[in-house]
Amino acid sequence: MLGAVLAWACFHFTGNMPLLGFLLALIVAPVFVGGLAMLSDRLILHRIQYNPESTIVATIGLLYIIQQLVLTFFGPEARPVEAPIYFRVQFPWFGYSGYKLIVAGLSGVLCWEHGF
Repeated sequence: MLGAVLAWACFHFTGNMPLLGFLLALIVAPVFVGGLAMLSDRLILHRIQYNPESTIVATIGLLYIIQQLVLTFFGPEARPVEAPIYFRVQFPWFGYSGYKLIVAGLSGVLCWEHGF
């Protein structure tokens, strides 16, 4: 949820430049969420010595805190994000988003490359 809200914020603050917002979101959201994960690992999980039961309780508690903070500051309503590349592929009976086809194709290639 936090990564999605950060991605929306990158899109929102870049204005009418969806490709720039997309590239910024590809950098900012994973780095911020990864940094928060490393910080929570060092400050919380390391202190409880990775005890399985305590780890489950701590991570669920941290999830709840982060979720409530995001809802408090950004609200519960859905926020639209434009596709960075917009074109439609027209088939005889329907049209489909070209961006979704590109994502599906790249996902298929990555799965094939990694043997899935």
